[in-house]
Amino acid sequence: MGKLTQANVDAWLKAGKPIPGRSDGIGLTFTLSSKGTVAWILRYRFAGRMRELTLSNDPNLQDARKAARAQRVLIDQGVDPQAERRKAALALRQAKTFEELAADYMERAAPDLGDETRKHTRQYLELDILPRIGSLRIEEVTGAEIVHMVEQVAKRSDSAGRRVFQITQVIFTHGIAKHLAKLNPCSGLRLKAIIGKAKPVREKGQPDHPGVGRFPASASGLRAQGRTCLASALGHRRAEG
Repeated sequence: MGKLTQANVDAWLKAGKPIPGRSDGIGLTFTLSSKGTVAWILRYRFAGRMRELTLSNDPNLQDARKAARAQRVLIDQGVDPQAERRKAALALRQAKTFEELAADYMERAAPDLGDETRKHTRQYLELDILPRIGSLRIEEVTGAEIVHMVEQVAKRSDSAGRRVFQITQVIFTHGIAKHLAKLNPCSGLRLKAIIGKAKPVREKGQPDHPGVGRFPASASGLRAQGRTCLASALGHRRAEG
């Protein structure tokens, strides 16, 4: 049980006076700037040195405690959260576009995807995805961009629109695992809301696009074939930490 209560926090916000720091215990500290900006700071010792990590600017005490617990787990595992954050920022700068993220995914995933899935993934990327969002910075690819892309592709083929969505979703999942992306813009989107109920699947041998054959019917199918790749990426990140 911490030292602070939500009532304490609410009272400080209402008073509007700067607070250099109020400890909730185990390193979690509440601060309030002269401009009224809230900051929850986690103070911890790593490798013999004191460090500080900003967790949140939201005044919610329970959320701050939850975030602090998650960071303490990393610290107990020998991971420095501050260093991890710097690595994440560097990775975001290095992988500037979605095309670069997709290339990283294909390089890592290629050995673990079936021959046909690898071929079709690359074809959907080249024909439908990269021409539309490839040049955008990773953080510029929003849910609205995904919706527009899927709608446009679905005008040609309902199933192609669904597959494009699935591929994009898996690539962003890979990006988050590698700390190349902060968010997955496909999260919260529903294909039924974007292009309606799925239409009957074409018979085998009838591609959705010239040169593009069949593809796993769901994102879970693609994820299953790329799972080893994502696990390797996560393991690699932990090793760097």
